[in-house]
Amino acid sequence: MRCCKYIVAVAVIALLGIWGYFVYDINDAYPSPEEKCYSINEEFEYYGLNIKGRSIELYEYEEFAEGYDKCEESLIYDENKEDYLYVVVTLHITNMTGHDILVNGNPVYAWMIETGIDANGIDEILLEVVNFSEDIFHGDFEGDIELPFKIPEYLTEGKSKEDILKEGVKVIVSYYPYKEYISFKK
Repeated sequence: MRCCKYIVAVAVIALLGIWGYFVYDINDAYPSPEEKCYSINEEFEYYGLNIKGRSIELYEYEEFAEGYDKCEESLIYDENKEDYLYVVVTLHITNMTGHDILVNGNPVYAWMIETGIDANGIDEILLEVVNFSEDIFHGDFEGDIELPFKIPEYLTEGKSKEDILKEGVKVIVSYYPYKEYISFKK
């Protein structure tokens, strides 16, 4: 019986050692990303698009519905629509490629918004409602687009919109190999 306990203990220690080695190996191979922060009106290139962060607005549902007429019909089936804080980020985009770029297939759809430790993705239904009449950045496209995000109110921890903006909101462009983001802070 004593021999079995000894074998189990050695096996557990060996497994923990192997696990520790793999954790160390992965962390060594993929170090933490460096941060690249872009401020408001600072231009950067992203997949052939020059992008500048213009502004950010935070809305309660009623304010959002007043500002964007079509949003009510898009959110008609969302029973919890009033339990969100709506964030609209305005970006200035210039297509530098000279050819059409599909919006739907563009990595801009994968961007996230980060407030403190919480992150949330773009609301794709509202994206079409707030600004797109076409799904293409034409070869000569230059203009402003608005990216809508919804943050559940329980993640805001009862903070006011002003407090959230004072702490800063990040639009995450990329997480790796660089954590690139546009910082909106008032």
